[in-house]
Amino acid sequence: MRPPPTDLEPIGLFHARPGKMALRDAQDLMAWPFFSLAKSRRIRPIDFRMGEIAIRVEATVEHGMATIWDADILIWAASQIVDARDNGLRTSRMMAATPHEILTFVGRGTSAREYLLLKAALDRLQSTTVATSIRQATERWMHRFSWINEWKERTDHRGKPLGIELVLPDWFYAGIMVMYAGKVVEQLKASELSQAQHPYTRGLLNCMPKIGADRHPLPVLDRKPEWAQ
Repeated sequence: MRPPPTDLEPIGLFHARPGKMALRDAQDLMAWPFFSLAKSRRIRPIDFRMGEIAIRVEATVEHGMATIWDADILIWAASQIVDARDNGLRTSRMMAATPHEILTFVGRGTSAREYLLLKAALDRLQSTTVATSIRQATERWMHRFSWINEWKERTDHRGKPLGIELVLPDWFYAGIMVMYAGKVVEQLKASELSQAQHPYTRGLLNCMPKIGADRHPLPVLDRKPEWAQ
């Protein structure tokens, strides 16, 4: 299988696949404090440290921090990518979809108001910045990114809306490879996640919230030092 392109390689456009598909999650997305849990606008940064893991999340005054509900869009993107990969299709960090496709997947309405709320969520995901040592060789090395590098509304030459185009960060787009404390502990296809054996992988799956379900309190992942051995 061809590895995903890096920031130094051209990025092709990946069109979202229609129809229902299994709900997928990106590794570490819900296991660490990357998002605001408040429905009101949060500006105060998140500073988190545990052992060699460091996370800092910053927001803008204009849009506020990306919330746990905004993360549904990232779950949609992860579901699209891993479903395509498991079916042998080429994927990309640059994705194109209609608002209807995204809103339907995450269980929202498709009214004009919901479309405006979707655009506000995309703005928060784009303007929220993350710096983390997760998946880095040492806590001194930080990977910095936004949940969405950029996004725009697409139109044809006549100005007719064609949907949304967005670019995911390389950190998020990484393949389904489960890492703990900087080490690969398990590697498997998304279609085989139910067969995961490592306790960290199982813990991540158990912590994944269900779209539309109550998220307070969020499940807590019980980490053990021997997992990194």
